[in-house]
Amino acid sequence: MVKRSLRWCARFGLTFHVCKIVLASGVSWFLASMLFGNEFAYFAPLSTVLVMQLTIVDTLEKGIYRVVGIIGGVLSSLIILPLFDNSLLGLILVLLLGMSTATAIGLNPQIVSQIGVSSVMIMTFQQMQGYATGRILETMIGAIVAVLIQTLIRPENHMPITMRLNSDVCSRLANLISQLALYFPTIENRTTRMHNPSSLLSYGAELNESLVRTKKSLKYNLFYRKDWQKVQMLEIQVATIQRMVIGVGNLVYSLPDVKKQNVGSNVSVLIMEALTKTSECVALYGSYLEQPTSRKQDDLFSKLQVLKLTLETLFAHCAKETDLVRLREIGSIFSDLERIISEIEQGSIATSNYLNQSLLPPTPNTQVSSKQKYPAAIK
Repeated sequence: MVKRSLRWCARFGLTFHVCKIVLASGVSWFLASMLFGNEFAYFAPLSTVLVMQLTIVDTLEKGIYRVVGIIGGVLSSLIILPLFDNSLLGLILVLLLGMSTATAIGLNPQIVSQIGVSSVMIMTFQQMQGYATGRILETMIGAIVAVLIQTLIRPENHMPITMRLNSDVCSRLANLISQLALYFPTIENRTTRMHNPSSLLSYGAELNESLVRTKKSLKYNLFYRKDWQKVQMLEIQVATIQRMVIGVGNLVYSLPDVKKQNVGSNVSVLIMEALTKTSECVALYGSYLEQPTSRKQDDLFSKLQVLKLTLETLFAHCAKETDLVRLREIGSIFSDLERIISEIEQGSIATSNYLNQSLLPPTPNTQVSSKQKYPAAIK
């Protein structure tokens, strides 16, 4: 019921993050008014709105940038304005002094821009007594309240989203491999490819971005400290899927070249079967990543062992149906499939080890040629 209500509110923009910003703004305004009066209390909620981000670490970082920038703007204004008063020359010198100094010492660009904003605001309201001090103090109150609210009230945990994304990418790869198997007889040249291999690179970027966001959401997060133990497991899963993406990209490139060799209908059927069986294992691995259980793990390992034997048998049949020149191209296909299977096996072992709190790294990935993998068939 609660989740349904939250989803309904989110459709109208009333997300939990928006509600936290509103709550933090009200608390900061109340504290600033109680401590320093109402004259400059609006700077506290203004700071809260500008500072609060989706994660604790981003909120803390934004708050530090804002406070440091305002202090820098106030200091540069106090140095220049008594000498040049409120004039165009004074404005130029204040901005040059504050922003150039911050840039020279290597401060973050957000601090540099905040120094400029604070300098202009102080020049505008310099006739109001206590403006500079009030701006600093109430900005600090707003930033502190934003960090506390973000830390104590349901901070974001992006790990479940990343785990679902890993599973989703595996499902996409499985669908692509199955489509390659289905349309393999009609693939005649590079211009008739059903999928552009370069577009697969977006999968890796999407996984990396989600992994970075997961790390940020867990940093300084008091409620999900145990999930930090899973970050390294998540890194291995992402690296495994990225190598699988490379293998699938190789298949997309290689299959049209194999088809151009006129390998025959029998060999085409064998290759289609190998692709179909591999896509099933990739899909099963994605299901395992989304919800790892011992039953799914046993089922996955069992199917991987069967698939290895199946690929060896299929390649042996291919060797009997074609000559050595065509067999080299066919061997590259089976080599890519074997590499994908190897990545799935190593990735699932690593996931199992981390879930069992046995933090053992996966065995190194070895790449061997199709002749080394299928010596009996070559003979």
